[in-house]
Amino acid sequence: VKQWYLTGINSTINTPEKLLSFLQSETKGYNVITLGSSAGGFAAVLYGSLLNAQLIMSFNGQFEILSLLKRSSESIDPILFRFKRNKHLLEYFDVKSFIHDSSNIFYFYSNGNAYDYAQKQYIEGTGLNLIEFKTKHHGVPFLKCNLPVVLNKSPNQLMDLSKKTHNPISFSIQIIGLKETIQGFLKQFFQRYINNPFN
Repeated sequence: VKQWYLTGINSTINTPEKLLSFLQSETKGYNVITLGSSAGGFAAVLYGSLLNAQLIMSFNGQFEILSLLKRSSESIDPILFRFKRNKHLLEYFDVKSFIHDSSNIFYFYSNGNAYDYAQKQYIEGTGLNLIEFKTKHHGVPFLKCNLPVVLNKSPNQLMDLSKKTHNPISFSIQIIGLKETIQGFLKQFFQRYINNPFN
């Protein structure tokens, strides 16, 4: 069940504060980079900001989940609805207030997905780096075979990506080449078909 880490990660580390304390302990003495997609992107921005991460990458992650109380239901997002009146946890329904340095945040978003586009609009004006893709796909908005290259780009190289709107296929050809793009597309297609043969 998607729960945006409102109840931590297990029965012991079961609050946002305990999760932060755990992450602080685990990353002490290290340069921190956080990344994730969707709810993982939400956590990447939240805990990346709290940990003063060197770099934060969010792929169609949410910045606020309060709006889901109107567009979702208890059967779909039970934990979200369970805590909607919990004053302590409500502050974690919106990560914008936790962002103190937006220059190191890179948000990859799909301009054809209404919910992802609404999240992009919500965060506009905060100074974070927006990288736009012409697709409806939620999650990572380009072929996943591109991830090793994208994740190893420098902040300056990532900023260059924010200067235009990308088509996922042409982006992939530019990043890893035509042959690897075709192979990556076929692999992703067949994996999706195997997992969801009737969709």
